[in-house]
Amino acid sequence: MYEKDFEKAKQKAFKLLSYRARTEQEICSRLHRAGFSSEVVERLKDFLEEYGFINDRSFAEQWLKYRLNKGNKGKLYIYRELLSKGVSSEIADELISSISDECEYNIMMESARRKLKTSCSNYALAKYLERQGFSRELICKGLSILFEKK
Repeated sequence: MYEKDFEKAKQKAFKLLSYRARTEQEICSRLHRAGFSSEVVERLKDFLEEYGFINDRSFAEQWLKYRLNKGNKGKLYIYRELLSKGVSSEIADELISSISDECEYNIMMESARRKLKTSCSNYALAKYLERQGFSRELICKGLSILFEKK
């Protein structure tokens, strides 16, 4: 019975991984929710790590690239996302610190310009940018330049 459960769990994990890369925490929690025992999940986690199917650092690097290419989230938002997906704070800190301030500023300015097309107030725009994970300091700097040009 144990081997049968392990094979079912493995198929479930491969199906999840076929959609996108996942962290160890994501895989384990999904398998637990699907009703697999802790022993099966632990054994499968070891198997997936051993063969390179799950790697939190690799996942975090891919997620960061995706978020930066999509271009509408700040460092804080991405950091919180990584933590919520089970990436360690050490890995998240390291990767977030690799984002230059200039890069984040450019992302924020583009996001602000897009949002301004919907004709929102300065206050609403600032709150929107804050929810997107940009620092207040960066928002103030960017909005002062943006509204100076108007």
